[in-house]
Amino acid sequence: PMSSETAGFRKTVRHEFKGWRERNQLHAKGRFPITGHYYTAAPGDWARYTLSRPCELATIYYKATSPVSLSLKVNGGEPQELTLPATEGEAMRSYTLAEGQVRSIYLSVGAEASALTCYGISLDGKSGISLDNFSLRGHSGTGLRSVASDLNAAFCAARPYDLIIVHFGLNEAIKGNTVPLLKMYIKRMRKAIENIRAANPEASLLVVSVP
Repeated sequence: PMSSETAGFRKTVRHEFKGWRERNQLHAKGRFPITGHYYTAAPGDWARYTLSRPCELATIYYKATSPVSLSLKVNGGEPQELTLPATEGEAMRSYTLAEGQVRSIYLSVGAEASALTCYGISLDGKSGISLDNFSLRGHSGTGLRSVASDLNAAFCAARPYDLIIVHFGLNEAIKGNTVPLLKMYIKRMRKAIENIRAANPEASLLVVSVP
């Protein structure tokens, strides 16, 4: 994420940021991919990621109504000025920010910030297993029924998944919840899983129940 209320709990990445307005499925209306979040910025908003072990590929996922300038520092080096191209009607686009032994990456948004919608940054290796954890505290999972199909398809095309683990339901397993309510929840989650499958037809799905 560009900003996070739980950034301090991460041990493998030190995540610092200023600004960035977060919108998520739990608290706002909007067009969301499977991540359940998107971020908007004001000029000068920034984010820095410092890794305990270097990654090999840093990628940003975004849409932009017009070109957006970024100031980028890799491994604490001199600032580089780059421009994210406009997405020109595309639902979303990915853009490689850095490759090689990336130990830290810093980016600041330029004057065109109002044109930018950001879905996050990935910090990957070029081989092995990549794990994305899309956590949203208090989310029942049923919001995945209403992900924007075109946006979600574009995101999953940029990051094609082999396995998707769906782990929800703890908030529903509470004293006093009746069988009809649980059946309604199951019906809604079935629709959510159908939406995930539609955007990821090659992926296996693992549904994890509550403890």
